[in-house]
Amino acid sequence: MDGLRGLSAEAGLSVLAELKSNSLQSVSNKSAYMCGIMKSLRQKAAAGVLTEATKRPGPDEVKLKVKVT
Repeated sequence: MDGLRGLSAEAGLSVLAELKSNSLQSVSNKSAYMCGIMKSLRQKAAAGVLTEATKRPGPDEVKLKVKVT
C-alpha cells in the first residue's frame, strides 16, 4: 500500500490494471511481483520514458499564476 501511495493515481491504476490482466496463478509472492511492477515504473520515470498514464500531475499553472498575482 505504501508503494501505491507514492505513485500518482493514474500510475497506481496502471499497476493494478497490469496485475489484473496477468495470470498470477504461478506467482508465489504476489506482493513482491507488484513491487517489481512499481519498480520498473519508477525506473522508466527516472529514465524519462513516461507515458501519460505514468506521469505524476504537476500543479495547475493557471491557478499558480492567479495566486501569485
